[in-house]
Amino acid sequence: MSRLDILGEMNTILGQIERTLYENRRHFAKLNTKGEILSDQAQEWAAILDDKTGLVWEYKSTTGKHERNRQFVWSANHQEIEGHIQETNEENLAGCQDWRLPNLEELQILVASGLDRRYFGPMVGADGFTSLFVAQQEPSEIGQALDWEEEIVLFVEKAHVMLCSGHKS
Repeated sequence: MSRLDILGEMNTILGQIERTLYENRRHFAKLNTKGEILSDQAQEWAAILDDKTGLVWEYKSTTGKHERNRQFVWSANHQEIEGHIQETNEENLAGCQDWRLPNLEELQILVASGLDRRYFGPMVGADGFTSLFVAQQEPSEIGQALDWEEEIVLFVEKAHVMLCSGHKS
C-alpha cells in the first residue's frame, strides 16, 4: 500500500469520525409555530426541540414579542415575566401551552450542551446580554439568572428570558 493510499484511507476514516461526532452532538430540531419539525436549513422557526431532554425552547428572534434584545425586570410577583409566559401560552407557540421559566438545572444542561447557533441563532443581543432568568423555589425581590457564557449564577434585577415547555427535571 502506498503512502497516498494510506493517507486516503486515513482521510476517509477521519471523515467518518467527524460525521459520527457531529450526529451524536446534534440533538436539536427547529419547530414551526404549530410544533412541526422543520428542516435544519429552515430560515424561520418558532422554537427548538431538545431531543435529549424533551424540552422545547423559545426561539429568540430579532423582532416581535420573542425578540432576543427584550429584557425583563424581576419583581416579587414577576408580573412582567408572568405576562410574557401567559401571552406565549395563549399564542400556543409551537403547539405548547405549558411555557414557563426553566429551572437552573434545565438551563445549565442546555448551556453545557452548547447553544448551537444553527438552532438558537445569535444569542447575544444588541446589549451584549448573556444572562437568562431561571425559576426560583422561593419568592425573591431579586432574580436568579444564569450567565450562559461564563456558566455562573448571578442575582440581578434585569435579565433576558428564554422560556421552555415540557417536563420539569
